[in-house]
Amino acid sequence: MGAAFDKHAEEYDSWFMKNQNALFSKALLIEEMLKEEKGKKILSVSCGSGLFEYILKDKGIGIKDCVEPSEMGPIAEKRGLKVKRCYAEELPIKQTVNELFDTY
Repeated sequence: MGAAFDKHAEEYDSWFMKNQNALFSKALLIEEMLKEEKGKKILSVSCGSGLFEYILKDKGIGIKDCVEPSEMGPIAEKRGLKVKRCYAEELPIKQTVNELFDTY
């Protein structure tokens, strides 16, 4: 699963911390795209380390559930996300994603 991300999971966040313009530009873009979803149940697909979900929490966009197949999943779990370690197409759920989440 995600071999490139598995090799560099620990370095992912440090790159964004060194390149804060990229970090906050991407966070602002995601915030703008999800501004109508505040208070709704959101599934983050390929959340990586959960860095952006963590930043968005302070903006009122609470993402708690995510799917991440790479070794970044445990990092996202440390940030308080419930992580399913699989690809989105392989989610082990009986209901459809549309029944469980308002957006993804």
